[in-house]
Amino acid sequence: MGAEYGAGLPAMYRRRTLVSADDIASMLPVQLGSGVNLMGYYMFHGGRNPSGLSVQNSLEESTLTGGYNDTPMISYDFNAPLGPDGQQRPVLSALRPFHYFLNNFGDRLAPMTVRKPELVSASAIDLNTPRFSVRSAGDSAFLFFNNHVRQYPMPTQRGVQFSVKLSHQTVVFPQHPVDIADGNYFIWPINFDLDGTRLIYATAQPVARLDNGKAGLLYVFAEQKDIPVEFAFDPAVASYLTTSASEVHQKTSDGKLIIDGIKAGTSSPFSLHQPNARPVTVLVLKPEQLKQLSIGDFAGQRHLVLSGQEPYFASKGLYLRTQEIAPVTVDFRFAVYPPLDRSPHSSVPLIASAKDGIFQVFEAKLKARKLDVKVTELRAAQQMPPVIIGGLAKAAMQPIPENFRYAATWQIAIPQEQLRDAGEAILELDFVGDIGRLFSGTKMLDDWYYNGQHWQYKIKPTDTALTLSVLPLLANAPIYLPKEHRPDFKGASQVANLRQLRVLPVYHLDIQP
Repeated sequence: MGAEYGAGLPAMYRRRTLVSADDIASMLPVQLGSGVNLMGYYMFHGGRNPSGLSVQNSLEESTLTGGYNDTPMISYDFNAPLGPDGQQRPVLSALRPFHYFLNNFGDRLAPMTVRKPELVSASAIDLNTPRFSVRSAGDSAFLFFNNHVRQYPMPTQRGVQFSVKLSHQTVVFPQHPVDIADGNYFIWPINFDLDGTRLIYATAQPVARLDNGKAGLLYVFAEQKDIPVEFAFDPAVASYLTTSASEVHQKTSDGKLIIDGIKAGTSSPFSLHQPNARPVTVLVLKPEQLKQLSIGDFAGQRHLVLSGQEPYFASKGLYLRTQEIAPVTVDFRFAVYPPLDRSPHSSVPLIASAKDGIFQVFEAKLKARKLDVKVTELRAAQQMPPVIIGGLAKAAMQPIPENFRYAATWQIAIPQEQLRDAGEAILELDFVGDIGRLFSGTKMLDDWYYNGQHWQYKIKPTDTALTLSVLPLLANAPIYLPKEHRPDFKGASQVANLRQLRVLPVYHLDIQP
């Protein structure tokens, strides 16, 4: 069991690590391939501490009250997959395929034992040896591979071909060696049951299984970047395998039926029509389509949904969410499989578009909402005193409250009638400095340690007289920041700038059966 894996990392005052979606998601094949059966996260949904509390009663971790770290007083964002205001971040899209894998095939994985390869990395700094493992039970197995290491470019693993020794056989695959580029990480199946047909191996990751009743079963796989997709079966499968794609090739080699030439997308490359059994359809999605995939219950059964907006399932409905600035209209689009028996109800009229492979496509247009914002500088930053070193960590400590008098401040004016008409809006702040604080009058709404990530806050019509303060960041401050986000001080001793401020209207599309 894994508990409190970071689905994102917090910004501590002295150390402000900002991780990418791949930094987080690449942990899953590593952990699962090392024997973990249960993934637990902290935090998965970012939030905020209650505001208006005294320093003594605040929920923040603080060196002033004996804590090891300083954290923001209110913000508990943690760079989590779900933001404090429901934003779906890229890491959520990167994690979902592995979560679907566990939900659909976890019962197959759980009893499997870790099999360490003969050749392993000599140490953590050995970046050249391929990093993989196998978990197996009898002759069934999964292969786990990771070629992503945070902040280190990984060499392309060239001419890779695996030889996996199982209880009664050794499976060598793929048919021809492949190159595995930097950034690739995945799970591949070995002797995988496709409801009665044995898949000897696939160079694509199993994601989900959908039961479509009498229409049959759908298995969803995911293509890996720049790796040819290849499926291998027993030659007898050729008698009940069908494909309508001209580019798909079938050939018998080394006692296996090899299916290759597969172009990933929304069309099915092949189907299996075994006698006296329901048909099995195979779908292979592209990496960019995988990022748009959600799976949930709608109209009484599970569906696949592909959408560039932020989809989620709740209360028997499908919901799409997006936050953006659009000139005239906001264009929603989603593709669904299995096709719906009838057009669903929606908060705005849906337009049935042309089919996309096996997917049914719907579109909708929402009128764009206008939100004006005026930003006025009230005060320039003053020279900050040196950073205090101390606390249990003997490191940089958050400035004392009196030091916030040195902050730069701006007034933010948004027409209240526009906010009321918008219904929901996100204030997005791109600043560079040390600590940002957002106020409505004298009430602090939120705070943020600068780390290169855009700061977002859902504003309400009642949030009036907004002001932003940004405490200067000293050039010599002993604070860790990723080098790509460390400010260019241009010879100055400190920096406190508001680079951009936007108000993003939030649009929702509610779809009911």
